[in-house]
Amino acid sequence: TNHRKRSRKNSRAKKKRRAMSRGTSLGIFKSNSKLRQRCVDILMHRYFDRVLHVMILFSCILCAMMTPEQPRDSVYHFIWYADLILTCGFVTECLLKIIALGFYNNGRQSYLRSGWNKLDFFVVIVSILSLIYDRTSNPAMNERRLASDINGLNLSADSFRQLKVLRGIRAVRPLRMIKRSPGLKRVIDSLVRTVPGVVN
Repeated sequence: TNHRKRSRKNSRAKKKRRAMSRGTSLGIFKSNSKLRQRCVDILMHRYFDRVLHVMILFSCILCAMMTPEQPRDSVYHFIWYADLILTCGFVTECLLKIIALGFYNNGRQSYLRSGWNKLDFFVVIVSILSLIYDRTSNPAMNERRLASDINGLNLSADSFRQLKVLRGIRAVRPLRMIKRSPGLKRVIDSLVRTVPGVVN
């Protein structure tokens, strides 16, 4: 029985690998590309999702610690740098999937063909913009360096203050857990499919 279970599991893993490696990713990475195969290996590693679960959970805790007018104290700096590290991790996940699956024009398995991946991509973009806002709105950070960085773009720190709403949008981060919980994902998918019928 255990042998059969392992065989079925290995068979599903091979099918998943073939599906992820189909076509040409980003127009340059073919199915036999070493870089692409390495990205697939990382994505299929048994600890990959577990690490992401911990990162998402820690990210949710950080969101709960934030306040609308967070004082620029040691707690603020801890949250900012921890958020920076987590955002780098989520960006890495995003890049791995884009290289492995293709961005959009590589068939049905392409990264942005999945609604859940669109949510992940949206959260990553919001996180990056939010970090930029937090840096430019923080007087404790080196404003002279900031001014020199953005002068070439004819921008000012005030231009980024409109992004304050991004702190609130980051509250969607816990939704990423749904994607990695098959039960919750099926429930949400079913609800989404029934919405058009209810509206009509």
